[in-house]
Amino acid sequence: MEKTNDANLWELDSTQAGEIAQEMINSASHKMVSSISGSLNIVCEEFELANSNQLQKHEKATYIAGVINADSEAGSTPVSGIGQANSRMLAGFDAKSVGSEAAQMCVDSINPQSCEHEKTSIVFEPLAVGELLYFVFGPNFFLKTYSEGRSCFSGKIGTKIAVDAFSLSDDPHAPNGLGSKAFDDEGTPTGKTQFIQDGVFQKTYSDSYNAFKGGMVSSGNACRPGSPLGRSSDPIPFATPHNLT
Repeated sequence: MEKTNDANLWELDSTQAGEIAQEMINSASHKMVSSISGSLNIVCEEFELANSNQLQKHEKATYIAGVINADSEAGSTPVSGIGQANSRMLAGFDAKSVGSEAAQMCVDSINPQSCEHEKTSIVFEPLAVGELLYFVFGPNFFLKTYSEGRSCFSGKIGTKIAVDAFSLSDDPHAPNGLGSKAFDDEGTPTGKTQFIQDGVFQKTYSDSYNAFKGGMVSSGNACRPGSPLGRSSDPIPFATPHNLT
C-alpha cells in the first residue's frame, strides 16, 4: 500500500493553516458573489487496534479537506455555488481551486432559465456523482442489506445490472484516497472488492459480524469513521465502502 502520510501536514501550524483557508476565501471573491463561507479540516492521527486474541495493528495517517460556499443575490433569485477538495497529503491539496470553483458555479447560476420539456442526457458534476455513489448506490452492495432482500440488487449476483461500460469497485489502497487503509477497524486486512465488472454484479461487502452470520469471510469493510475525518474509537463499527471507484 502506498504511504499516504505527509510530513508537511504533521508540521503544519495554525498560521500556515490560516493562510490555506485565506487562499480558499480569496479565490472565491467575485463582484457578483455576496457572501462566502466554508471550512478547512486538517487531521493527523495514529490509530492502534488491539484485543485479547493477540491482534495488534498500527497505522499513521493524515487528511486535509476544504469546502467553500459562495452565495449571490445579484440576480432574480438567490443562488449559490460550492467548491471542495480533499487529499491525504498537503502537496495534493489545491486551495485556490476550492474557492474558484465555488465562485464559478455561483456566477454561472445567476438568473437561471427554465428548460424545455424533453428527454435528454444529463452530465453530473463529480461531486454529485460521488454523493449518488456513496449514499444512494453503495449501500445496496452491503451483505446484510442484500441478504435481507432490501437491496435493489438482491438475488442478482452474477447478472447484468448496468451497461457494459460501467464497473464499480472499492479500492482501500487507492493512492491519496481519503478511505485508504491497510486494515479495517476490526483489524481485517483490506483489499480491492469488485462490485460490478462490465455491467455484471460480482460481490457484496461486509464486516466480520455479518460475514459470519452469512457463512462468509469479511471483505474488510468495518469502519469507525472519525469526525470530521479519519478514524474514531467508537465501540461498534459498521460496514461501508472505503473508496468507491
